[in-house]
Amino acid sequence: MKLLLKNSVRSLGRAGEVVNVKAGYARNYLLPQGKAILATDANIVLIDKFKARRVEEEAQLKESYQKTAVLINETQIVLNLRANATNHLYGSVTTGDIVTQLNNRHIIIEKSMVQLAEPIKELGAYDIDIVLSSDVKAVLKLEILNEDGEIPTVEHIKEEKKQELETEETSQEETVA
Repeated sequence: MKLLLKNSVRSLGRAGEVVNVKAGYARNYLLPQGKAILATDANIVLIDKFKARRVEEEAQLKESYQKTAVLINETQIVLNLRANATNHLYGSVTTGDIVTQLNNRHIIIEKSMVQLAEPIKELGAYDIDIVLSSDVKAVLKLEILNEDGEIPTVEHIKEEKKQELETEETSQEETVA
């Protein structure tokens, strides 16, 4: 059965293409879901108009994504979170947290656009890839600091431990005396 796709269907074709499918697939899925129509001459003319409108909408959407990408590239997010002495966060920063931070800055994106392999669990500076569409990408600068607004270095941590040991020793000497 020849059908004209109204919407892109994975593993079948893109919107506006004429495809040949089995009658049951067409009758039970594609036609009731509104994903395709019968491939008649009148419908082909109708789909050509539909394609032109869709191309225009996609161009507008791409322009919108490009503006959003510029905003994201100019944005730097700084989060002050609780972390232990070895710079590990109590909790993690996920795609949802990143989307929330961007939404708070009036940059609206979806969680699926944030490319984060796994949640961030340590203090530091990160470049987060955001894929707005297949050809529009942006990079968000994310800096995660401890509650004091700093990223402790190894030397800083050693110095703090040394000071803690010295205070413990003086307190032990006072209790002995």
